[in-house]
Amino acid sequence: MMFSECIVDSKGKGLRANKPFVQGELVGTEKPFAFVVEQKWRTSVCHECLKIPSSLLRCSLCKFARYCGRDCQRLAWTEHKRECESLHRVAPRVPTETARFVARILHKLWNSTDEECKRRLESLCYHDEMDKQSEKEFAELIQTVNVFVGQSLQVDHMTSLYQKIRCNSFSVCNEEMQVIGVGLYLKFSLINHSCRPNCVATFCGPTVQIRAVHSIKKDEELTISYIELLQPISHRQKALWEQYHFLCDCCGCVSEEAVKQDKLHTSGYDATVPARQVADALEMCQSSLEKAKEAAREGDHRRSLQLAEMTFESYSRVIHPCSYIVIQCADRAMDSCIELGEWDGALKYGLQSLDGYKFWYSCYNPLLAVQLFRVGKLQRYIGRHSDAVRSLQLAVSALEVSHGCEHPLTLTCREMLWQTCQEAV
Repeated sequence: MMFSECIVDSKGKGLRANKPFVQGELVGTEKPFAFVVEQKWRTSVCHECLKIPSSLLRCSLCKFARYCGRDCQRLAWTEHKRECESLHRVAPRVPTETARFVARILHKLWNSTDEECKRRLESLCYHDEMDKQSEKEFAELIQTVNVFVGQSLQVDHMTSLYQKIRCNSFSVCNEEMQVIGVGLYLKFSLINHSCRPNCVATFCGPTVQIRAVHSIKKDEELTISYIELLQPISHRQKALWEQYHFLCDCCGCVSEEAVKQDKLHTSGYDATVPARQVADALEMCQSSLEKAKEAAREGDHRRSLQLAEMTFESYSRVIHPCSYIVIQCADRAMDSCIELGEWDGALKYGLQSLDGYKFWYSCYNPLLAVQLFRVGKLQRYIGRHSDAVRSLQLAVSALEVSHGCEHPLTLTCREMLWQTCQEAV
């Protein structure tokens, strides 16, 4: 075993390296104890391998689960058969993904003979406190799960299970780091958080892989980030407290350098911009950005683009260009342009957000790697081959560390780089 459990001061349990790891080395992989596909992805990805094929087979009984072929359908049946009966029974109602996730975990516990898995699940850390909103959500969840699994559950037992799931689940991402599901991984749930982690979690289908993004010494603690890092320290602390009930005191939060850099998020474009004007601009940006996101969720990408562009153009000369909100506006505009097939606009905003990614993320962050890949694809598509070669070279270098040399996304990016080099000659 290349890692083992340990007790970390003030953090409780964690994982430590049993050997040195070099940058890009695979620490380990783990299949999920249970996972489900998010509702918005359930008709477009295979519920077993999470690939996005041109067509999907639908389960003939529940009409809910979808698979890329008979092989995946057979592999999924052990986990799906009890869920299938429940989905068929409650149709046409569709339980939330959280209810389906809890039900899968319960079925696994009730029917598994793997005592080691049960021990690991029982030993997972969690916090007992729930605010009023969480208590309300939990009560509604219990009612839904009771109907879904066809039996009455003990609230006391379900409270601890629910809290364990909240504190230990991973967001399962596709190759481009979009969240497409949620999974519970019993070994890697023990990895603690850091805002400057030495490892990253990426996925091959539902299997999580942990890789070192920095050199790691023997007996050093392994860490990953639980949250989006491209936001102010105060936002990160709020997110960690609300879901995990702890505050981070890593060097990325308390060091003099980190605190100094963090001020850029709420600074003006230059020293002449009054602080009150910056604060008002940040508030207006956040409001407009939420409206743009809502328009995108509703499928109105033209409206989303107009809101994002208006916000970006109005405030990018007021707020510091490395502020998280400016980067998010550029990202939103880029995504809307892609949906509308406006490639020049997508590249314009992609390059602007990429500047912020490079500033805040380490050069081997998977989100930076994916953004470099996306920008490289756009540059190639509109004929800027020499620029595309440079972007794709950087993307390959980053992906080889964050995803590994044999990951499907790395192979795709490397192939595109080779083709672009041929086209640029």
